[in-house]
Amino acid sequence: MINERFSQLGVDPMPLTAAAFAKHIAEEVDKWGKVISAQGIEVN
Repeated sequence: MINERFSQLGVDPMPLTAAAFAKHIAEEVDKWGKVISAQGIEVN
């Protein structure tokens, strides 16, 4: 049921270990942090 809903939403689950998930999140923060900085975006 959950996989069906994910499919409807266009989500592709990524089964990861806790360590792999932490690494993925760190990489995403780094990647998007650079995009945000390059665009001069600030949080109020």
